[in-house]
Amino acid sequence: MWNRDEYTSGSVGAGLVIEPPAYITIEAYSKDISIVNGKIINLPHQKLAKKLLNVEKNIRVTCTTAATLGKGYGLSAALSIAYSIGYYYAKYREVKLDTIFRMAHLIEVKLLTGLGDVIAEVEGGELEIREKPGAPGIGKLIKVKVGKRPVIVIELERKMDTTTMLRSMFAKIKTGAKLLEKLTEEKDLKTFLDVAYNFSKHVGFLDCSIEDKLRKIKNMIMGYFCKKQVLVIVPEEEFLEDVYEYVCKVFSFPCKVFYTRYEGTIVKIEKC
Repeated sequence: MWNRDEYTSGSVGAGLVIEPPAYITIEAYSKDISIVNGKIINLPHQKLAKKLLNVEKNIRVTCTTAATLGKGYGLSAALSIAYSIGYYYAKYREVKLDTIFRMAHLIEVKLLTGLGDVIAEVEGGELEIREKPGAPGIGKLIKVKVGKRPVIVIELERKMDTTTMLRSMFAKIKTGAKLLEKLTEEKDLKTFLDVAYNFSKHVGFLDCSIEDKLRKIKNMIMGYFCKKQVLVIVPEEEFLEDVYEYVCKVFSFPCKVFYTRYEGTIVKIEKC
């Protein structure tokens, strides 16, 4: 949803906040560098953060995470938050989180890599419902407790980045927002999974081949849905091991187990 500026623009919708989270450290360094799970990456988000703050100092950002960049976990938003914190502190020697979080949202919107990820990650919620678009402190997010539930994520081999998805599917995504009305009336996990499933079908993320593979275990799962390059399955807790073993066999893609998390972003400053 595009409004008068990037701070009030963003997406309405809902999602599950999962753990383990991304653990990110930021430190002064001789050059700008980002390392994710031991590999050097080059994200435009880092350059944009530095440009927006007009800072000359360099930082090293090191991230350890079970998530994969570019698959739909919202990892670029986590890194945008880290870049914003790092360069802001490098320039001002202090941290103003409200300003920093809004800047991270600005970066994500400008680069079209996440229209609602920053506010979801900052504020948290096992189930988060974004009723009003915008950056943290501007948009409106409802945190819903659903308990610490296991979530199986299967990383599909689809060549679809967020920018391409938003540009090519914007009309369908926008009309799909009407499904959110049901969730705002019945704020629970089952309703979310029903809405997310229908949205996946409406947009075209969920195809028949995936549905066919899951048909044998439908009595063991609460629900499932697809977003961009991941298939998300919420199993009944007593069947977690059985469902995980099954999907590992029928899908030739990485399968990972996460758990819903209520806490949002935690920032700690350690001065040397």
